[in-house]
Amino acid sequence: MSQRLSLRLSLFWLLPLAAVITAVLVLSGHFLGMGPRITVTFQTAEGLEANRTQVMYKHVPIGKVVAIDIDKARDRVDVSIELQVSATAFADKGTRFWVVRPRIGLNEISGVATLLTGSFIGADAGSSGKTAERFRGLEHPPAISFGEKGSRFVLHADELGSLNVGSPVYFRRVQVGRVIGTGLSGEGNGVDVTVFVTAPNDRFVTRNTRFWNASGVDLSVGVGGREVNVESMAAVLNGAVAFQAPVYPADSPVAEANSRFTLFSERDDALARPLGYARYLQMHFDDSVRGLAVGAPVEFYGVGIGQVTSVSLEYDQQRQQPMTRVGAVIYPNRLGAVHEKLHKDMGRDDESVTVMLVGRFIEHGMRAQVRVGNLLTDQKYILLGFVPNAPPVTFDYSARPIEVPSVAGSLSLMEDQLKQIMASAGRIQGAALSHNLTRAFQQLPLMVQQVNQQVVPELRDTLLEANQTVHGAVDSVAEGSPQREQFNEVAEQLKQASRSVQALMDLWNRYPELFLRGRSSEDPAAATVLPRN
Repeated sequence: MSQRLSLRLSLFWLLPLAAVITAVLVLSGHFLGMGPRITVTFQTAEGLEANRTQVMYKHVPIGKVVAIDIDKARDRVDVSIELQVSATAFADKGTRFWVVRPRIGLNEISGVATLLTGSFIGADAGSSGKTAERFRGLEHPPAISFGEKGSRFVLHADELGSLNVGSPVYFRRVQVGRVIGTGLSGEGNGVDVTVFVTAPNDRFVTRNTRFWNASGVDLSVGVGGREVNVESMAAVLNGAVAFQAPVYPADSPVAEANSRFTLFSERDDALARPLGYARYLQMHFDDSVRGLAVGAPVEFYGVGIGQVTSVSLEYDQQRQQPMTRVGAVIYPNRLGAVHEKLHKDMGRDDESVTVMLVGRFIEHGMRAQVRVGNLLTDQKYILLGFVPNAPPVTFDYSARPIEVPSVAGSLSLMEDQLKQIMASAGRIQGAALSHNLTRAFQQLPLMVQQVNQQVVPELRDTLLEANQTVHGAVDSVAEGSPQREQFNEVAEQLKQASRSVQALMDLWNRYPELFLRGRSSEDPAAATVLPRN
């Protein structure tokens, strides 16, 4: 009896014991499958739900959101995440978390799948080797994924323009990277743009590489017609950066990661020769410089070597008249081989060399001249060139800034030439007209004599013969007939014509000059009229 009771008791406790063991195994398995618990803060919890939103890496679940709370400062939200055991590495201090939502931009469209599945938290594992429990989430996906090979470079510019995070980076019009960060420089005197160039294309970035803003459309008009240069439509809409190494020097070492470069505004400025040291010039012009503005180019033999820095009006006390003072900065390095040879011949490289060169050029006729660069916009530029037969000028080697003498601009010279041509033409026409009038007045008496002796008698004889012929015809026609009346009218008209010719000849004999200069109301002959019919 006691044995049966003990057997019943053992069977009674066997079922609870089995349940406990099962629960322990389940719980132990659950806890063994749980990874670390971390907290990530975001600006907003939009699209996140506790016990539903997943944490994913390359679209593979590695954890789940278990709680969402407001932080103590009440300016962010704390999102508690339980990671899986296999995702323990994502508790690294360098791990980045962000919310994947639908994002539509000019350069890309991402997160479209979340319209159906809902938002989730993306993760990118770090490699610092230290674990952490709290993380600050990103508001946008990181520009560089974990393990992506390449190099970062920092570009400095005066202004950001249309560049943005995600803007492409081009090399020979092939996208090789993107902009990953923008912000003001530490001194506040510009902006710093961080770009990432993927491997192996980052080897094309050398220490001599030039970067420029390729966001716009470059339209140029040359002898071959119009030329439009644009990297891509994405560059126009979302901004872009392009880079290229100039042909000089021939070889340059690869730039190290995080190297700093200047971001030029245009390709031509980027690939131009280094500016080098600057020298300042001063010029005075007597003629108008309308259309010459600050920033206008200064050229020497068609090569841009500088730009205008100031345009102001001054008064010349000696000549008692105003004149225009133009200041400019030039960069002798842009002369290229000419600059190198001249400096090599003189054996030194300082400001005195430039002064000596300018002085020598001025002694050989170099002058500053305002030229028209664009007829449509009337934009002008400064040309430094040699003028044949230029009057000698004493050059002051000690003057600073360097004083360059000037000559009249192209438009002023053209105006003077046109005035000279018009004056010459006027003198020629006046002399010819005077000579022709003199000859005409000299021949006038002879012409009057010929008219009186030949034309007038012949005209009178013709009229007399016509009158006799008409009277003869009248006598042969019967009295009262219609033909006789017509002949009588013709005879009367011939008499009137004869009287008019006689009056015209009388006027010719008295005032022959009227037939050359016409008749006015002040002339005595103005009252003379021919007989009325």
